[in-house]
Amino acid sequence: MNIKLFCFLSILISLTGLSLSGDDGNYPIDANGNRYSCGKLGENEFCLKVCKLHGVKRGYCYFFKCYCELLKDKDIQFFDAYKTYCKNSRI
Repeated sequence: MNIKLFCFLSILISLTGLSLSGDDGNYPIDANGNRYSCGKLGENEFCLKVCKLHGVKRGYCYFFKCYCELLKDKDIQFFDAYKTYCKNSRI
């Protein structure tokens, strides 16, 4: 009985998108102040490149917008992330 309850709760939590680890992410914002749009849901190369521009290693398309896992609030805006990770820039 306990195993069935555990499995049911695990599936329920995964379907609702809740994270038990607390490792959340954010939607990155481009230089024009917009979220990056994407057409192919799930993992795709475009969102992965966008997330790398914002300083994180993992991202995917969620509700037709790129979502980056572990993206900190300070790196959501493109130019803020650019200043943080591109030390040789003059912006």
